[in-house]
Amino acid sequence: MRQATLVLLLVLFAAVAKAQTEISLTAGGYFPVNNPASPGNAFALEGSLAHSIASVPFVSLYLELPVAGSFESHVPSPSLSGAVTFVSNYTSLFVTPGLRLKLAPSFPLSPYFAVGGGYGRFNHKLSDGSTSATNNGVFDVGGGLDMKVAPFLSLRGEVRDFYSSGLSLLPLSTNDRQHNLFATAGIVVHF
Repeated sequence: MRQATLVLLLVLFAAVAKAQTEISLTAGGYFPVNNPASPGNAFALEGSLAHSIASVPFVSLYLELPVAGSFESHVPSPSLSGAVTFVSNYTSLFVTPGLRLKLAPSFPLSPYFAVGGGYGRFNHKLSDGSTSATNNGVFDVGGGLDMKVAPFLSLRGEVRDFYSSGLSLLPLSTNDRQHNLFATAGIVVHF
């Protein structure tokens, strides 16, 4: 029993000793999916902070905090008559802490998968010039590939889907859930 405890402590110590932190900044596109209002695509930025919590030779598990946002996504004007107010464009922000599983972390190419949940915010600009905002819960899933270019620097390509509610672009909309795809590329600093 004592030997098993000692071995377990050594494995945990080795995992913590190899702990690695990553900071990434990526840019690309925002692509809203399955919304009947057909909002347009927009420019997107994502930053992420991740820390390795466990590692074995070919797999590392990270706690991560991604923060992603999109810029103005234009919404086509509905053909509604009268004094109906509708959303003309919106921006989005997602903060979804979660887990990332990275395969072959010490290899030149390292694929990874991520899952998390947290907070989403949509800022609406309405057709009458006013603004409104909605806050809601978000679930995210994604994956990507890191390519090492230097000992402490990698290039990253990533696709992440933030599944959210609360967008409500049309006055009588019944579909209140939407996939918010982010396809981004950028850099990662390891330390």
